[in-house]
Amino acid sequence: MSVTTLRKVFCIRNLLIRSAAHKKTSYLHNQVTLPLTDQPTIIMIGILLFLFVQAIPAELFPTNARLGNECCCQELLSSLPGLVAHPADTRYNSSLKSYWSTQEQALLPYCIVLPRNSEDVSRVVTVLTASNSTSPCRFAIRGGGHASFSGAANINAGVTIDLQVLNEVTFSANKSVVHIGGGSRWGHVYKTIVPARKAILGGSVGVPGLVTAGGYSYFSARYGFVFDCVSNFEVVLANGTLVSANAVSNAQLYRAHKGGQNNFGIVTRFDMRTFDQGDLWSGTWIHPVSASSSSFMAFENFANSQNNDMDAALISTLTATSKSTWTLSSTMKYAQPIPRPQAFSEFFKLSTIQHSEEIGNLTALTAGEPLGEPGYRWLSATATYANNATMMEAFFKLANQTVQQLPSDPAFSFSLSYQPLTKNMASQGARFGGNSYGLENLEQDHAIYVVNLRWSSAENDNVNDDLIRDLFTASDVAAQSMGLYHPLKYTNYASLWQNPISTYGNQNIKELWDVSKEYDPQQIFQERVPGGFKLPKLPLV
Repeated sequence: MSVTTLRKVFCIRNLLIRSAAHKKTSYLHNQVTLPLTDQPTIIMIGILLFLFVQAIPAELFPTNARLGNECCCQELLSSLPGLVAHPADTRYNSSLKSYWSTQEQALLPYCIVLPRNSEDVSRVVTVLTASNSTSPCRFAIRGGGHASFSGAANINAGVTIDLQVLNEVTFSANKSVVHIGGGSRWGHVYKTIVPARKAILGGSVGVPGLVTAGGYSYFSARYGFVFDCVSNFEVVLANGTLVSANAVSNAQLYRAHKGGQNNFGIVTRFDMRTFDQGDLWSGTWIHPVSASSSSFMAFENFANSQNNDMDAALISTLTATSKSTWTLSSTMKYAQPIPRPQAFSEFFKLSTIQHSEEIGNLTALTAGEPLGEPGYRWLSATATYANNATMMEAFFKLANQTVQQLPSDPAFSFSLSYQPLTKNMASQGARFGGNSYGLENLEQDHAIYVVNLRWSSAENDNVNDDLIRDLFTASDVAAQSMGLYHPLKYTNYASLWQNPISTYGNQNIKELWDVSKEYDPQQIFQERVPGGFKLPKLPLV
């Protein structure tokens, strides 16, 4: 008897036993539905199969975990016919190819389940979490699929829940709230809200990862992080229950999802507060790298709360496309249709190679801002330091040294970005039930530093990872020596080794664990969902 046959026998046994326990009347195997109406017969067949399997030498079976996950896919086929894709299914390959990084594309789950709505997600979770402890179902949760590191939203030899079909976007009756499906992308959201001259805090790619991790927006100077704009999360818990989490109902779960990512359940809908918004001004100025020092000073002045115009948003970026070629760009947005706003006057004065500007709506302005080309290997990492031009200069010098050491690669690209984190931006969370970052009482303005590295050869993975780690270790030491260090590792940009949730502060981490133990007592999302950033173990030093 082949191992494949043994696997099927074992899976049939599991299905039959579960059918008996839950009084189901049918199961699906190899796309054939078999009526099983006689409950005692089901139990008898299950017992006979159990005894048969127990008599087979253990060495003929694959590992428990491996076999368990194959059986999980069989059980999903039974419970959700038509919604489970195996490797021979075109939907399986389409899902894999739509991941942003090749690290995520390379992982091969046993099956991908494609729920259509919240109820389907509930059924999926119920099946996956009902598996026994010796062969538990391991699974990943995929929203937009734009994380860079392997395993963030995909899994090898497990089950991936792909939420992309959950993309419905609707308004509340008075359009003060927009309801967004848990697998939506921002472009689709904007197409719904912009015609009504409404806006929300958002980004340019996937909704779920941005919102549950934090989220930086054109409007963050005035309204805070993107998750601060959420009024309600619809969540499927580990036991399959569908709940609402907001400031009134399940308030601790509501707060935990603002920064806690996939550690408590699966968010199937985001309800977000809207605000009135017409056209915006957008401009990108390209400068020679010789203007970098002046640009850093302009940034420090711009990100000073005393000067900060809350309609203005800025990202300053240095990009290397080779070890000797750097360019500097200032990407500016203004929440009013005013050409060349005064808030950016210092950047307009810098030496300029070229520039572009336009006035348009949110849909038009975000359409041209992809996260980066898909189909490459990517690494992102981040740090937070006090707003200081000298520190920006020091980091750039360290980054240039790192670039010289990175291995040559035909797809090489290295970018370093600075984004303001003002006291006003950080304080907004307290107005709306708090969040997990712990920045409500930030005493001075800061900047978020972000590195993105692109390459194509897997042979360069380890050395690239080590060099970027070394870069941030050196920059942390420099920041500490200047009294500018802040522990926050902004979750949306963090690398796996940065463990960003561990930087939220001990009290916030303890509260996240309290929520986890209350809403997920069996620790399904800690132990069976290995991807993403997990809660750090307590106690922390």
